[in-house]
Amino acid sequence: MIRTTVVFGLLLALATSEAGPIQAHTPDTAIGRAVEAFGQVRVSYDPGAAVSDVEAGGFPQIVGSDVKVAFMPASANDEISGGPDAVAAEIAREAGLDGTLVVLVGAKLAA
Repeated sequence: MIRTTVVFGLLLALATSEAGPIQAHTPDTAIGRAVEAFGQVRVSYDPGAAVSDVEAGGFPQIVGSDVKVAFMPASANDEISGGPDAVAAEIAREAGLDGTLVVLVGAKLAA
């Protein structure tokens, strides 16, 4: 009987506890740098990306002005589980983006 009460109490405590705020990535991470960049520009380029900064800079002429694009190193996958799709979702969430976001993480594309 005591064991059941303790287990029930622990489950009740877990169910009623509030989750803490979701932590944002800091600017020393690839995701954090992309989030910070989208406050000012439509294209975010991180050194170590699979394209050059010159190639990244020409991308808006190809896709138009309504698209945000992040060129990121493959190491961005290490910052969140779920691969490029999760990286794209995290950038959109943290930057408060509404609309189309294309992310190239290493050589893998997500939108």
